[in-house]
Amino acid sequence: MSIFNILKKDFKNLVVYDFEYRHTIGNNPEIVCGVFKELKSGKTIKATGQDLTACPYPIPETLFIAFNSNAEAACMLELGWGLPKYVWDPYVIQKKLFFGKIQNAPGAFGLLRTALRYGITEVMSEQEKTNFRDLILNNKIYTTEQLNSIIDYCLEDVLLTEKLFYRQLGYIEINSPHNIEKLISQHIFHSTALAYTAKVERNGIPVDNKLYNDFQLQFPKIKDQLIDNINQTYDIYENGKFNHDKFEKFIKSQNLFNRWPLTNTGKLKTDRKTVYNFSLENDAIAEFRLVQEFVNSQNLRGYQIGNDGRSRCSLNMFGQKTGRTNASPARYPFGGPRWARTFITPQPEHALVYMDFKSQEPAIQFALSGDESLKAAYESGDIYIYTAQKSGVVPVGATKKTHPKERSIFKVAFLASNYGQGPFGLARALDIPEVEAKQIIKNFKDSYPVYYKWIDDWRSSVMAKGYSSTKYGWSYHFNNFEITNPRSLLNWPIQSHGSEILRFSFMRAIDAGIEVVALVHDALMIHCHRKNLKSEILKTKEIMMQSSKQVIGYPIPVDIQVIRNHFEQEEAEKQKWDLVMDFYKKSKLPVTKTDTPSVNVTTGSYTNNYI
Repeated sequence: MSIFNILKKDFKNLVVYDFEYRHTIGNNPEIVCGVFKELKSGKTIKATGQDLTACPYPIPETLFIAFNSNAEAACMLELGWGLPKYVWDPYVIQKKLFFGKIQNAPGAFGLLRTALRYGITEVMSEQEKTNFRDLILNNKIYTTEQLNSIIDYCLEDVLLTEKLFYRQLGYIEINSPHNIEKLISQHIFHSTALAYTAKVERNGIPVDNKLYNDFQLQFPKIKDQLIDNINQTYDIYENGKFNHDKFEKFIKSQNLFNRWPLTNTGKLKTDRKTVYNFSLENDAIAEFRLVQEFVNSQNLRGYQIGNDGRSRCSLNMFGQKTGRTNASPARYPFGGPRWARTFITPQPEHALVYMDFKSQEPAIQFALSGDESLKAAYESGDIYIYTAQKSGVVPVGATKKTHPKERSIFKVAFLASNYGQGPFGLARALDIPEVEAKQIIKNFKDSYPVYYKWIDDWRSSVMAKGYSSTKYGWSYHFNNFEITNPRSLLNWPIQSHGSEILRFSFMRAIDAGIEVVALVHDALMIHCHRKNLKSEILKTKEIMMQSSKQVIGYPIPVDIQVIRNHFEQEEAEKQKWDLVMDFYKKSKLPVTKTDTPSVNVTTGSYTNNYI
C-alpha cells in the first residue's frame, strides 16, 4: 500500500495549510489570513484572520501538512485552536533524507529550493516572495486588493507544498520501500516535535523587564568602563577597539602563546569557543572573555523581549546535525553570556524550575553500548573520581574536594575521549607531557573496553554506510570531509539520542499541561504557580525519566533547581554578574577613573542588591 493510501486510512482529514502573519521581535504572530486544502475531498478554504474563529477540521483526527510547521502551529495557538497533534512537515523530512548530502547553507532547505530539488519548477521567485513578505510585515491595514493578493500568495504556497508532499512520498517509497509504517510514524513524530516548539516559544522566558530595559540604556557606558578597567591591568584595547598586537602581548604574558591556536592568516584566534576553553583555566582570560562579550555587541546578547516582558526567539529544532535545537546565541538567553541569565525571573507567585538530566552523555554511552563498568562509574555519583580511582591515580575514598586537580584532569580527558582526541591534543589541553596524556587515554580504554569497542564498531559501520540514524530515525549523511576525519563521528550517537530524549520529554510535558518555557540540550525549564510547585516538579521529573528509559532503556536521574527570584548561577558566573551590576550602578553617575573598580572576575565579590 502506498504511503498516501496509508495516511488516508489512518486520518479523517489530510490538510495542507499555510498562514500569513505579521511578526515583531519577541512577540507572538498577528494573523492576516489562512488557506487550507483537504486532500481527500480537494476542497479549499480561504479566510482572513478575523474569520478564522475555529479550526475547520477536528484536530485529533487530522494530519496537518505544512512546510516548517512551527510557524503554522504558532498561528493555531494564537487563534486559540491548540497544537496540531499529527504533522507531516516536508522541511523536517527533507532534513532527515538529505542533511549532510546538501550543504547546510542559509536557505538550502527552504521551500523553493526543496521544491526545485524534486523537479518542481513552477515556483515563485525569491524576489516575489520578498515583496509579499514586505507587504505583509510593513502594513497593519490592507486594501481589499492587497488582502486578496496576500491570500492568493498564501494559496500558492499551499499548492506548492501539496506538490512537494506528493513528490516526497514518491521518493520515500522508491528509496525506503521497507518498514513503511515505521517510517511514517517516525516522520510524523519528528514533524510534530517541530510544531510543538511553537508552544515553548509562545510561552516565552519571563524576564526582570524593568532591570533589563534600564540595563540596556546604560549598556554603552558599562562597555566603556569595562574596557577601561581591563586596560588598566592588561592593555588589550585601543580607543575602545580590540587590538591584535596588544592581545598577542597579553597572551604571551599569560604563558599561553605556544598553546593558543592560530587562524589561517597566522593571527591568534579570538572566537568564542577558543576564548571560553582557555577561560576555564586562566583568570585573566576569564576577565577578557567578559569584556569581549560586551565589546562585540551593541546591546546585551541573548534576549528578544516581547510586549509582555518575556523573551522569545526561534528554537530552531533540527538546526544541528545531531537534531539538537540551534537557537541564535544573540537571541536566546541560554545561548548568550551565562552570567546574563540572571535577568531571568519568574512572574509573581510563580517559580521557575530548571530540570536537567544528570550527566546525560555518560548515561547514554553505557546504555547504548551495554558497558556495565561504565554504568557502575556513572552510578557511583562521580564518574571522574571513580575512573581516577580505577586507574590508581587517586586513593579509594577520594572526592572532588580532596583531589580537585586529578578530578579536573580526568573530566577533561573523559570528555575529550568522547570526541576521539589524541594524546597530542589532550596534552595541549591539559598542559601536561604527551607521555602522560597517552597513559590517561589508555587508562580510559582499559577501564571501559566494552564502550570503546562498541563506538569503534559503530564508527566503522556508519563510515561504510555513509550515514547514521537514531533509534527513532533522525538521520545524518556524513560528507567527504567527515569521512576523512572519523573522530568527528564519535559523539554523534550520544548527542542525537539525547535529542530524541528531549523531544519526548518536552512534548509529553506540554500534553500534561506543564508550562515549558525553555529547551536546553539536556534540560527543560518550566514555569508554575508556587502552590502547584511540588506536583509540577514530580510530574515533569517522571516524564523526563520515562522518556529517557523509552529511548535508551535507562531512566536517567534529573537534577532540579528551583528559581524563586532571579536565575541562580555557579559561583564564577555570580561574580561576573556582581561585577557587571557594579558597573551598571556606577554608569548612572558621572564616570571618572576612580569610579571604575578593578576586580578579578573569578575572585571578586559584590552584594546582589540590584533589585
